[in-house]
Amino acid sequence: MEDLIKGKNYKNKKDELICFGLKFLYDKSNNTFDYSLHFFDFERIGRGDSSDIPSCKYGMFDKYQSGPDLQSYLIYTNGGYNYVMKLVNEYILKNQTNEKYSSLSYAVTPMKYIDFRVDPFGQLFGNITVICILIAYIFPLNIYVYKIVKEKETRIREGMKIMGLGDGEYFLSYFIQYIVISIFVTGINAFIYQLVLTTIPYYYLYGMIFLFSLDVFALVYFCQSFIDKRRISIVLTFIIYAIMYCLTLSCLFESSGDFYFKLFMALIPAVNLTLSVDLLFKFDYHFKRFYDRDFTIKHYRYSLSWAYIMFIVDFFLFICLGYYLSNVLPHDYGIRKPWYFLFSCNYWSKKWKKKYYSKKNKNEFEEYQTEESKTLDEESFSYLKEKKNVKNRHNIDLNNSKFESEDIYEDKDENEILEIRNIVKIFDDGKKAVNGVIFKFL
Repeated sequence: MEDLIKGKNYKNKKDELICFGLKFLYDKSNNTFDYSLHFFDFERIGRGDSSDIPSCKYGMFDKYQSGPDLQSYLIYTNGGYNYVMKLVNEYILKNQTNEKYSSLSYAVTPMKYIDFRVDPFGQLFGNITVICILIAYIFPLNIYVYKIVKEKETRIREGMKIMGLGDGEYFLSYFIQYIVISIFVTGINAFIYQLVLTTIPYYYLYGMIFLFSLDVFALVYFCQSFIDKRRISIVLTFIIYAIMYCLTLSCLFESSGDFYFKLFMALIPAVNLTLSVDLLFKFDYHFKRFYDRDFTIKHYRYSLSWAYIMFIVDFFLFICLGYYLSNVLPHDYGIRKPWYFLFSCNYWSKKWKKKYYSKKNKNEFEEYQTEESKTLDEESFSYLKEKKNVKNRHNIDLNNSKFESEDIYEDKDENEILEIRNIVKIFDDGKKAVNGVIFKFL
């Protein structure tokens, strides 16, 4: 029977599923009976909505519980375990007495328990709190996504790029603004929840909410990477956020997976928030103080320390996904990079060269300074460097015949025109950015 249950194909054979098993032994020498009942209360196909015996998968008792286990008592009272045991005992009785109509009566009586407290409001409020936090942070999520998408759609972002604003500076401008506001808002939220969760230290509440707020900003950066129209930005962001919340239902119940399953689901910020809030509220409505030593201990197959770690992992995960999708997805403006651009040597060599030549030019500037030129800035130095016929980074002599000296324009009349013809710029992938442009300067 045990080999059948543990078999790989057990669940695929609908007609061979076992509700319970009976191991029955009879010792003729002593005229005694020995039997045991096996109830498969977990992962039973078609009977997942009920249980005949309390679950023993994660231990019989909850060491953080402050009152009697009334749920297990109700299962034993209303389930089928006691009734099956009654049938087996009646069979033995009939076999030994040869009385066809022999029967047994049974009753279940709970053990007495010392005085205890219950907090039904805490149990209810624990589930509502997750919804309140998620709803509170959906507004900054939508607002920031809308603002960034609006700047993309109206070409403001492209204009800032032309003027020299890099992606890193653009990201930091929003991030610093968001983080300053979040520090104060998190403090207020943590203070409010501290009034309810009296057994949880304030700094744990603050850390949990603040780290989740960071994940919300990471979601902002992730969502804006594939949304180009502000009309759909709010609706699409809300749908993504709602789907993440729906996935929290997979971890709300005691029987919903082990530690590794919860760790995997915690890659979704809303699920990680639900797990951490549920853990703290169980301490509170069981009237158990949350001490510093409890931070790293697994309670209900999860720990607050792992929740903090997963908040940080989620932040970097969605930031990286946002950066990757911003570069590989097609947009109205800019050049789309191949999906493997992060693994190409050309991508990293450009980053290295930019840093290398910037440092090299700075070192040359420091060496070039003399008593007469100490007041020069780097821009003036670059101009002076060209005037002194210093070769540029491509080893092109700026003094050769292909480059006109600006001295020839010093004696020109103000009414004369500088005209440039047929400028062409073709990228490596064949795309033409400039094709035969002609313009004049007065």
